[in-house]
Amino acid sequence: MTGRAAGLSIGAMNIQQREDGGSPATNVSALRARRNVLANSDVGVMVLNKEVAGPVYNRLAGADANFRFFSNLSINGMVAKTFSPEPVVGSNGADTFARGSYAYRGDRLETRGAYTMVGTRFNDELGFIPRTNIGRADNYLGLHFRPKRVSSWLRETFPHYQVVNITRADSGAFDSRYMDWHLPFTLQDSSFIELGRNTNLEVLTAPFPINSNRGISVAPGRYEYDEDFILWNSNRAARVSYNWRYALGTFYDGYKHNYGAGTAFRLNAQLRFLHIHLRDRVHTLAHVEHLTWHHASPKRNVSVPQLEIVLPINLATDFRITIRIRVGLKLITFVATRLCFINRSARILSERSLYASDLVALLLGRTDGTEVPKHQNECE
Repeated sequence: MTGRAAGLSIGAMNIQQREDGGSPATNVSALRARRNVLANSDVGVMVLNKEVAGPVYNRLAGADANFRFFSNLSINGMVAKTFSPEPVVGSNGADTFARGSYAYRGDRLETRGAYTMVGTRFNDELGFIPRTNIGRADNYLGLHFRPKRVSSWLRETFPHYQVVNITRADSGAFDSRYMDWHLPFTLQDSSFIELGRNTNLEVLTAPFPINSNRGISVAPGRYEYDEDFILWNSNRAARVSYNWRYALGTFYDGYKHNYGAGTAFRLNAQLRFLHIHLRDRVHTLAHVEHLTWHHASPKRNVSVPQLEIVLPINLATDFRITIRIRVGLKLITFVATRLCFINRSARILSERSLYASDLVALLLGRTDGTEVPKHQNECE
């Protein structure tokens, strides 16, 4: 049920699942209410409830506020609390979630920041929380330049810096830090070139498995490693477009090389054919052999054909849904996930790997405006 009443936008849903074999009967309810405030802002509340036959339940209550000023500044905040039986979540740690963020985009300056805290016992079974017991601070700063002297061939350059710092919510102990220094150039023909360095600092409290089948893992300790890369995309609106990426750098106690190239054929506005070739080589001190990550044979690189059909559906003058259907989706998702596994720690991997699975389930469409996790674009 959706509608408006007493100045509120209201949405409610109730689902009853009957018992089926080993799956118990379950009832799920969701209630959302929102009120517009000021000129272009809103506040709201949300309640979720999951009841399973027997003494099992999961509930969430939360509130959010979204303030928009002028045309380029937004400030957002959200708090939530979950309720679950103690045998499920334990008795130590907080069962709350809090997030505050801001974003500003001007003609020259672009900046945004956020702080997220997820308690150890926060248990949202009806949502998506990749990791609990963290405090995560995100900061981003960039400058847009459109120099007139070279405007005949250069449209814009956008140097930007991003840092993500993660601590453990229960103790405040340092967990990891990721810093990006990127220098992209957008040319007048819509092609794109970017150079950059990604710097990582991680504290591993347990062995980090790279390849469980081969028994390859990184020992616990403090590691700082870097990646330097360059990438290029031709005009993606053209009938035929190309892209490639090359990166090299240290990787925990060793080093890694990354290669990627692809071709896209656009037949029309709704049909595009993609061909992607990916390869990663990893060398560690404990294991001197090179590892090639791909989908099938360990002696061949992977070439992934992909057919994409884009179906825009206009439901109203101001509302549009775009459905993307991709043949070969499971294959390319698997490859991207394995590359993420090599490039980031297991803790961040879980965030992006599960999110990639969500993208598969949603036909690669995330339209709720949620901020994409850091480095997500490298893994999609």
